[in-house]
Amino acid sequence: MKFSSLVGWPIILLLVGLINLSAVSGPFLFDDFSNLDGLQSINQGTKTAIDFVLEGRSGPTGRPVSLATFLWPAEDFPDEPLFFKLTNLIIHLLNALLVYGIASVLLLSVGLNHSQAKVAGLVAMFIWGVHPINQSAVFLVIQRMTILMTFFSLSAIYLFLKYRGDLKDPLSLRSIGVVLGIGILGIFSLLSKEAGVILPLYLLVLHTTIFSNNRNEVSMDNRPISRVMSWLVIYIPSLTVVLAFFYWVVFRTNPEFTNRDFNMIERLLTEPRVIVDYLSQIFIPRLSGSGLFHDDYVISRSLWDPLSTIFSIAAIFLSTLLVILKRKSWKVASFTVLFYLVGHFIESSFLNLELYFEHRNYLPTVGLAIGAGYGVVKLSAKYRPFLAIYGVLIAFLGFVNAHSWSGLDKIALLSATENPTSVRAQVLLARYWGGVGNYKNATESIEAAIKLAPFDGTSYLQLAAHKCLRDSTLGDDGLNVIVQNIERAKYFNLGMSNAAGLMVDLLKYEACEGYSAKELISLYNTILGSGVLTGRTSRYNLSYQISQLYQIDRDFSGYMNALEKSYLIYPNLQIINLQLTTLFANGLHREAPLYIENGRNLINVGRESSVEVQRFIQLKEDYGKYPKLSKQEM
Repeated sequence: MKFSSLVGWPIILLLVGLINLSAVSGPFLFDDFSNLDGLQSINQGTKTAIDFVLEGRSGPTGRPVSLATFLWPAEDFPDEPLFFKLTNLIIHLLNALLVYGIASVLLLSVGLNHSQAKVAGLVAMFIWGVHPINQSAVFLVIQRMTILMTFFSLSAIYLFLKYRGDLKDPLSLRSIGVVLGIGILGIFSLLSKEAGVILPLYLLVLHTTIFSNNRNEVSMDNRPISRVMSWLVIYIPSLTVVLAFFYWVVFRTNPEFTNRDFNMIERLLTEPRVIVDYLSQIFIPRLSGSGLFHDDYVISRSLWDPLSTIFSIAAIFLSTLLVILKRKSWKVASFTVLFYLVGHFIESSFLNLELYFEHRNYLPTVGLAIGAGYGVVKLSAKYRPFLAIYGVLIAFLGFVNAHSWSGLDKIALLSATENPTSVRAQVLLARYWGGVGNYKNATESIEAAIKLAPFDGTSYLQLAAHKCLRDSTLGDDGLNVIVQNIERAKYFNLGMSNAAGLMVDLLKYEACEGYSAKELISLYNTILGSGVLTGRTSRYNLSYQISQLYQIDRDFSGYMNALEKSYLIYPNLQIINLQLTTLFANGLHREAPLYIENGRNLINVGRESSVEVQRFIQLKEDYGKYPKLSKQEM
């Protein structure tokens, strides 16, 4: 009996699910909080579901398709991540099934029979579904954006392959349906995450490798699609993507990357080493040194620093050149290599993104998995036992890695041990120790982070917060030492807003002595005035925290001025409503017209929370009830 009959796709899918299942008990982490905090606003009634979906700021598109999938169960955020992670796992299993479908159809075009193609598809599905490098995309909740983008992209690729015959001459209404289907899936992919824009480039890889006939081939299956469809589905969209990307790089990206400790050139030099490192993790998977934390990755400062830079660039360039030249005779190999490299076109090149994240391999590794499936079928039977052992090893490592995601204690303790030079690993460890009430260890972890990155201003504020939690006081020195260190800071990491808010809350609830609202206001103003804190969201959050400090001090003028500064950084209706509420509470109705006009302008632009809009309308109606004010003032 044939392998594909004995072990069908349901069995492989079940194995993939079981190997990954233990990780669904893990916690929310990092960007989960900043991207999903709008769910708390829904729970509190200050934002609607539509507001949450349409107000996303993770990327230029807002990623509304992905955000819509987080609405259930919104009430579980931020305390119960189980259903969020289960949903991610289900989408991952659907993606694994699509990998099987694509491989089974695709490999028929390179000479495999149906049975061989199914075996290759099962191998690809299994290897891809359990590989450790793909697991961070599944079990970081917010990376649903990546796995949804992949779902729609793979669906479009499958549609292209399955109904490719309808894109050949003569064309019909069904041809238009296929094109529309690919286009709609492509739009959904883009609105899940911007990397979905490279779908046409994936189709271009298929078109120029698997379906590029050489002179010795007369296969009807490989007969090219019509010229019209080639341009409509592949060439024009691919050219548009490339031109749009370089427009964004040239006109919308500051090459200095002022919020990073590297610039665009240094990132371009470093990324080939990163890709080579990814590939080593894929082909020789290891758990030590893999995972979430790569903020300590060595930056390439020149072609020779480090020396591996020039070798990595040369290896990628020569490999790419070779498979392009041999794409008609080395079809599967060329497809495998080019599919992987095209997948890194957006996120591993010019853009102002962090250097290293394993989840960027989630879709690109589909090509490698299909190549692996093809290799298993084509290699001599005497090598298959070794390949089986290799597959079992990957599955075992995937199981162990999934288990390490199953709790904050495992993630934090293991990550800090395996990545001792990672600041983020130490900060996560501090979160874990703080969560179990061990503020002594939490403080020590933050101090370790400071030793690793002495010019990261956020860590000093986090240190102050943990000292407060540990001792309920900052001692005789108060904020003095913290201020001195923050004044020397060269950058602030993404935890700045949370740390600043925690210091305000500790003061508000009188949980820590040794500093006052005025001292904290002075510190926060120093940070804003330094020019080092560059992100608009971070600057807005810090300015807003200053307003809360003035409120604690019962300083009406300072509160209103801080709200106005927050508004100038990021105009929004919530600030307008706070300003109007404060004016009315203090009997200053005559000051309201300017704020009402600002509110009207914001509403006309759109994208304001419907809850805040209703609140604004109510405040405006309240304003209109005062008879001493003339119509002109209104």
